[in-house]
Amino acid sequence: MRPRTFRLGIWAYLAFMGYLVEANILHQTGLANLPLSFGASNAFQEYGIQMTLLVLTFLGVLAMAFVKKRQRLDAQVH
Repeated sequence: MRPRTFRLGIWAYLAFMGYLVEANILHQTGLANLPLSFGASNAFQEYGIQMTLLVLTFLGVLAMAFVKKRQRLDAQVH
């Protein structure tokens, strides 16, 4: 597949992860209860949800960096 296709897919993934993080923040502060806003019954579960969202977002950023570097290397070769 082309790197541009991967970049678009990663952007969609990062947009969805951004929504999940924002929904989680709004739910924890009590401002809104959006769809897919993960509520937890205790502090340990809240911490686990936040860390999972952070790690998944970080993986998306790393994937974007990898694809951009690969695209740059391909452009230099051709």
